Amino acid sequence: MSDDDGTSNGYHINKENILQDLAEKQFPLEDSELIFKPYDEAEDEDHFAASYYNGSQIKALYPDAWAPTVSIVFMPGLDRIKVDQMEEQGMTQEAPNQRSPRWRTLTSGNFLADLEFDDNLTLSRVDRTPEVLAQMRRRGVSNVTDNRSSTALLRVAREDRLITIKSDNVTIVNTLTPGSTDLEATLIEVDKGSLFNLVIDFHRFVRDGGAALNTDIESRVKLLEVMIEDASRLAIRSPVLFRMSTRQQIAHSRNMRYGVDHGSMFETIITSVGIKNIISKSAACFNSLATAGESNDEQASIRPKFLQMLVLLLSLLNDADLGSIASFLEKKYRIKADRRHVEILIPKVLPLQSINKSIFVCEMVNAVETRPQRMPDNEEKIWNGFIAQILRDGYLLPGFTQQMGQLERSWVVKFPDGEGFKDSYVFRNLQYHDEHSTINVIPPIDLSMNHRTGEVTSVLTDNNRYLIAVGDHQKITGMVFGEYSVTEAAGPKRTCDLSISEIFVNDYLNKAIQRTNHVLGIVNSYFATVKPQQRKLVKGDALVRRLSRKFEELNLPIMSTKTKRYPDIASCGRLTTHEAKLNGKLLAVAYKVEGKKIARRDLIRNMATDLRKVRTTLHHIDIEVQRYSGKKTNEATKQTIVSLQKELPAIHQCLGYAEQNKQALEQQDKLDVGDEPIVQTIFPGSVIAKGVVHWSRYNMRLSSGDRELRIEANRRQVRKFSWVSDEIVEVWLGTPGLGGDQGLQFFVSPLKRILPEQRQW
Repeated sequence: MSDDDGTSNGYHINKENILQDLAEKQFPLEDSELIFKPYDEAEDEDHFAASYYNGSQIKALYPDAWAPTVSIVFMPGLDRIKVDQMEEQGMTQEAPNQRSPRWRTLTSGNFLADLEFDDNLTLSRVDRTPEVLAQMRRRGVSNVTDNRSSTALLRVAREDRLITIKSDNVTIVNTLTPGSTDLEATLIEVDKGSLFNLVIDFHRFVRDGGAALNTDIESRVKLLEVMIEDASRLAIRSPVLFRMSTRQQIAHSRNMRYGVDHGSMFETIITSVGIKNIISKSAACFNSLATAGESNDEQASIRPKFLQMLVLLLSLLNDADLGSIASFLEKKYRIKADRRHVEILIPKVLPLQSINKSIFVCEMVNAVETRPQRMPDNEEKIWNGFIAQILRDGYLLPGFTQQMGQLERSWVVKFPDGEGFKDSYVFRNLQYHDEHSTINVIPPIDLSMNHRTGEVTSVLTDNNRYLIAVGDHQKITGMVFGEYSVTEAAGPKRTCDLSISEIFVNDYLNKAIQRTNHVLGIVNSYFATVKPQQRKLVKGDALVRRLSRKFEELNLPIMSTKTKRYPDIASCGRLTTHEAKLNGKLLAVAYKVEGKKIARRDLIRNMATDLRKVRTTLHHIDIEVQRYSGKKTNEATKQTIVSLQKELPAIHQCLGYAEQNKQALEQQDKLDVGDEPIVQTIFPGSVIAKGVVHWSRYNMRLSSGDRELRIEANRRQVRKFSWVSDEIVEVWLGTPGLGGDQGLQFFVSPLKRILPEQRQW
């Protein structure tokens, strides 16, 4: 398979390199002096600051440089239980968790630069410092460095290139108030690999697709299939993106960023601006795709799949970025691209859901209506009003016979009793009255298992097809520890054992952290004090100075104005590796932190950071102990020092084992397997096989009072029908005024069982 198809090992390596570049441009300086600066300067551990020059973090800290205020909306999106809780609480009504000072500072620092891909997928960092400083001036913020004596600092500050982010100036909020702070951002946590792969593959398809379609259709189709599979993984692993409640958050966001939360900071994978830029370059590729009815049916089969991916990316744009390409979308794609119409299109194509019917219908209306709506107290009334409103906009929602035929508004799909509608499955057949509208030829994309039972067919990394139970499919995709049975889809149809193992790779490191924190508790209790700060002496201070010196000679507690406590080391979490094997043959290897899937390099980085924390802490503990070397001390202090020295060898031993585990992980770079056992899941009917859709024009209008719907459309008469079996009917249609032989023949199945006595003309 060629590198261009997006599935070769060479291309995976390229993606790994891009991901590594992304991380290197965002992660903080891995410098113990920076990370443990509170040790040296006795700072309050509740505060953190970092300085940035030209949008990049620098080692030196300039406390008096420009210090912008920052507001952040953060939506954790990988844990389905947390997503359910957020939705039940109205997404973010409760006061948000403020995270750690370091997280707030380092995350905000990354807002000072945008990451952009050029046509060659080369990543560049675009400095936003001048834009941030301009915003500060508009808000009337003055540069506090103007009154400082540091000439060098003044010169740099005046060049508008230096900014210091202080944790005290960063607040995590429920909703953004535009203009209230100097920097604003909305962060949504997503599965790193699936979103990154999807965006990069779409970028490559747009860049290469137009020129290569006529000569390389097969590889383009395969690349689209890979993208659909990544979209399915995204739906499974990033539930927050496919909740109806999230639609308003995305639409009204500012500085929209999608990425992964590493605990110490939020890493951006792609922004709304970046997605917009990729979409804006897609016109040439789309224009090269054949439309329905043209001679090239192979190209026509690509078109609906491409449009599915386009809608998925459109769902990630905020109002500002969608508005900037609305005209382009309407001209090139024939998609009504104002927010209202896009939010009607999205539930037709994507599987959105909510935890209950009330949240679903209310959030559905709020997403479509640009102004806040006063909701009726009944979900059915909300639903009926919504369907009537979008019908006035030109949208018709067909339904099955069991859903239709109410005494009033018989044309409205009935809101079911009981649980009602909790997902967008009902919108799969939504259509727009304009025959030239692209919405009518975009099929829904089947990304979830919600409406499936039994088994699904999946291709594993051994390139063979297997039948997998629906309940096991999501666990296997998520590399969840366990034993699973899969059945060959062809041949002898043998049952095979698919096992997923789990290995805890930082257990020794966490033991070292626990023991070190225990030692820190002793150090903080006995030794963690600092001398009074130097001050200008006045009359009477000589006595205080002599007393302090005498206390030092006697090794008594020093009279101190400030106590320094060493903060506990926070572990990055539980790091695990997972191996999927089919009858003993290795299929995939994945890496996780606290159950969240991450890249191998991210796991190694987490281990390296924790190792550095422990070693630096031990260095400072040694300094504290050495202060008492050769001095007279009381018996309790002696015993304390002895007990500390006995603990240290065990900690160093744990660190040695941890370093061995890290080195073993570094050597796994040559493993020729992916991070998932499932390459593709085959959903019958999820896409249109040939992509050829013939659409007949119709007109509709709603009478006053919304009680009568009139439709003008082409009509065909049933000329003849016969029962082929209990479940199949052969039907001949003819055009009025023409002979029956001018009609069409269909084989159809009734929606429910028809008794023999009911089978009449």
